[in-house]
Amino acid sequence: MLKDEKMKTLQDYLLMKQTPYKYKIKFAFPLEEHHFDRLGSVLEKYELVNVKNIVRTPFQKNPLDFPTVSASEIYMIEVETMIPMSETALRYEIRHATKIHEDMISIRGENNPYNKYEEDMIKFQENKYVPKLEDPDYKSDGVEEQKLYGDEYNKEMVDTLLKDSEDHTPHIKSEFKQAVEQFNKEGIFTKVKS
Repeated sequence: MLKDEKMKTLQDYLLMKQTPYKYKIKFAFPLEEHHFDRLGSVLEKYELVNVKNIVRTPFQKNPLDFPTVSASEIYMIEVETMIPMSETALRYEIRHATKIHEDMISIRGENNPYNKYEEDMIKFQENKYVPKLEDPDYKSDGVEEQKLYGDEYNKEMVDTLLKDSEDHTPHIKSEFKQAVEQFNKEGIFTKVKS
């Protein structure tokens, strides 16, 4: 080995292998040039590597990451840094640098669970739902229709309830059983028509 060659340490290998951290920074506020300048100065502390996209969405009634905001455009910026950031701390720093209220700022890392939810919602919206009434090939789901009304149903229900009450309390004549016997004597079940 030559004297001029330096032996690489573990830290050198880790730095060579380091991958950037990805974040989405969203604003529910129209950004101006001075906002971008201040945002850039905040991100430089985290060794900003790349700014991928700056996207403005159309007006949304209830934007996903902004529960207190209604009917707003969303400005989304995708950034990559070499130093990991705390989403809460970065939100605080951006708020103070840009003077934008914290309810108007949302930051999500690439491993945030809301990313999966957002992807699932996009897939769901892409699959067009066809209501069953508009589906010409709709067939019944195979469940038999049960008649849940009328004299026969009422008698079956009362018989089942009487049987259950006799099974649990055979020596006590319940008030319910007495009332049913009274209804049977008066012919109430036969008078009611379905």
